[in-house]
Amino acid sequence: TLDWWAGEGVDAVFACADYSYNSGPMFSPRLFRRLVFPWIKKYCDRAHQLGMRVIKHACGNNWLLMDMLVEAGYDAYQGIQGTATMDIGKLKEQYGGRIALWGGVQCDSLVAGTPEDVRRDAEYALAHAAPGGGYIYGSSHSILIGTKYENYMAMLDVVREKGRYPIKL
Repeated sequence: TLDWWAGEGVDAVFACADYSYNSGPMFSPRLFRRLVFPWIKKYCDRAHQLGMRVIKHACGNNWLLMDMLVEAGYDAYQGIQGTATMDIGKLKEQYGGRIALWGGVQCDSLVAGTPEDVRRDAEYALAHAAPGGGYIYGSSHSILIGTKYENYMAMLDVVREKGRYPIKL
């Protein structure tokens, strides 16, 4: 499939699979290393050989798997679920420069929070993940059904007001 996509001019693929619950991986890191890692490493290597980038979506608490996700060769990590302890600032500290981060505005805030909650999430993400580059501004997952209009607009307002380099918050 990668070869076909590359032949069609695709320059990035979005690999979606969740490996973790909010509390941690669905199976041990040892088992992940043995059964899943070889496949994702081969997938990333082939995509890179074909000139494509690989973006990884994985919700949940992936802390115990992050070293392997980076080692496998993913170019970006999306699905950064703050409610599952995946703090975008800590991810930037530990993995910045080795994998781009995409997200930071919590879906929970967009759906059930206030514009102030969204602004707080957005400003935190910009302040902690954007410096030095390697950051894609967005929600922690997607724009979910039920997202409040005023919260979505607050998310856009923050990036319009403060999302230009150099980041100054």
